[in-house]
Amino acid sequence: MNRPIDRRRVAGNSTGSLALLLAVLLGLGAWNYHRNYQLERAGALSRPYSGYAQRDVSLLRDAVAAELAASRARFERARGHRMSGARDRGSVGDNAAQFNRTTRASNAIRDAASAVAEKEATLAALDAELAHRAGTADGAALHLQRLTSF
Repeated sequence: MNRPIDRRRVAGNSTGSLALLLAVLLGLGAWNYHRNYQLERAGALSRPYSGYAQRDVSLLRDAVAAELAASRARFERARGHRMSGARDRGSVGDNAAQFNRTTRASNAIRDAASAVAEKEATLAALDAELAHRAGTADGAALHLQRLTSF
């Protein structure tokens, strides 16, 4: 006996499988979204400028870049005023004065180098924040990125 195939019965079997597949995909998507959201929140805590507005970060970056240029100029001036070592000048007073001048010049160079290093580190952090913000999507694209990225 050859029975005719009941089309509704076959369609019902595939609907259940499709519904199960959809439920699994929705569950995995929700888990992935939550995981990526938690990673973003943890990363935002380690970025010191994450609470600033985009405009404020850009303005701060420009100000730090200008200060860096001024600090580099001070550093070059301090290096230019470096004392050439004069050997024994003959008297203790002259040697002490030479030592004091050399110490002041060395301190000025060290302070200027420290200021340059500090400004460079701040500028690098601001550039990293701006780069992070440029790579982060907004609105619906952000939600889609959280949902689909692994």
